[in-house]
Amino acid sequence: MKFKEKIEAGVVVFARTVIPILPRIVVYRLSRIAGFCIYVFTPKLRNVAAANIELVFGNSKLDAEKRRINIASLQSIVLTTLDVFWFSKNTVERVEKYMSYDDSFSSILDNQSSIILSAHFGSWEMIGLCCGANGHKLTSIAMPIKNPYVDRVLNVLRGKVGAIVTARKGGVRTVLKALKKGRGTALLIDQNTLPEEGGVFVPFFGLPVPVANVTGIFQSVVNSKVFIAWCFADEKGCYKAYAKPPFVPSDDMSSEDVTAHVTRELESVIHEYPDYWLWAYKRWCFYRESDDKEKYPFYAESYEEYSEYSKLVKKYRMARDAVDEANKVLMEFEEND
Repeated sequence: MKFKEKIEAGVVVFARTVIPILPRIVVYRLSRIAGFCIYVFTPKLRNVAAANIELVFGNSKLDAEKRRINIASLQSIVLTTLDVFWFSKNTVERVEKYMSYDDSFSSILDNQSSIILSAHFGSWEMIGLCCGANGHKLTSIAMPIKNPYVDRVLNVLRGKVGAIVTARKGGVRTVLKALKKGRGTALLIDQNTLPEEGGVFVPFFGLPVPVANVTGIFQSVVNSKVFIAWCFADEKGCYKAYAKPPFVPSDDMSSEDVTAHVTRELESVIHEYPDYWLWAYKRWCFYRESDDKEKYPFYAESYEEYSEYSKLVKKYRMARDAVDEANKVLMEFEEND
């Protein structure tokens, strides 16, 4: 394990030990302080978030309001992270005490094989917890964390209420099997999933972004209801879950049409509650040759150039692995000679 990974593992062990025993109000206030400190001391995150907020709201909001949204967003993500650990103790009891449900969310709990779509908005982790605590077991696809120890710990914590988290590679097949068996799934649809990874470019706040094109595929195979769901905490650290009415695609809608539709639905939620979306995420990371790159944030790069570079890197790694294997065989041959 590398030194950085050891530090990360140590932080996770500390958080797993200490955070669950803290009073609820302390956890909430800690998230306020930590989120503000991140805003002050991490200019890279702050600047990415500021560029994204400017892209969406432009002159419709004052600079002071944009800064407030930036800080509130970071505080929300800190609370989400802390709560992964805090709700690991007495999970069912704490979910019952600190989680409530809008009437719109009840239809999700009544549909065991539903497709729940969320985002890096409020606490997406709590969506899975509250479903699991109410007997609605989910199978989800998640991007593995680079640190294997941290990844294992997070998946163990998520599994406390019966959730199954599968890696992106081979994840579509796993989720389809689960849906066919009557088990629901929850997916984050605001991640950069490139076409070569199964994504498609669709408009998001006026600019095309790559989105995983799996919702329509899942729905067409198992005919499950599709929900946009989210939850966020109030000033006491108590969550409330919401959902849009179930969406059933028409017969003439392609999978790309479904992806574009749910992305628009997500956009409307973020626009209404901007404090809770992860603005520091590089969501407009790629533009195509046909797009107006001047409208994209400063961190955006050419998709075509990135794709070509990725292909070259893949070829280089394959060639390097082949050379390493050949050298290994040669060394074994010389040792046995």
